[in-house]
Amino acid sequence: MQDADTPIADLIAANSDAEVLIVRSEKITPVEIDALPNLKLVVRAGAGFNTIDIKYARKKNIDVMNTPGANSNAVAEEGIAMILAAYRYIIPYTVIFYFALLVTRPQQHRHGKGKE
Repeated sequence: MQDADTPIADLIAANSDAEVLIVRSEKITPVEIDALPNLKLVVRAGAGFNTIDIKYARKKNIDVMNTPGANSNAVAEEGIAMILAAYRYIIPYTVIFYFALLVTRPQQHRHGKGKE
């Protein structure tokens, strides 16, 4: 169950029968592992295992995996977009454009909203 606003401990308590746990940067300690008696797999969505107690998981016969390089295309695309934005002065011109709108039409463009 994905819910960024709920602490991991509450999610685990509500889904104590889970067999797979997919996390991003949440710390997975023996407390979380023991709270999931049916757990068979922990997947870290990203590179590295620094937030997961791998030794304890393996003692409990739980596999641990990660997804290195899964977002490498998105990172490359973002890098190219930032280079193009810098080369074409997109951010400064956008700031100037919105400042001009705020000066000429302050009521219509306050906080990105239309007419109030």
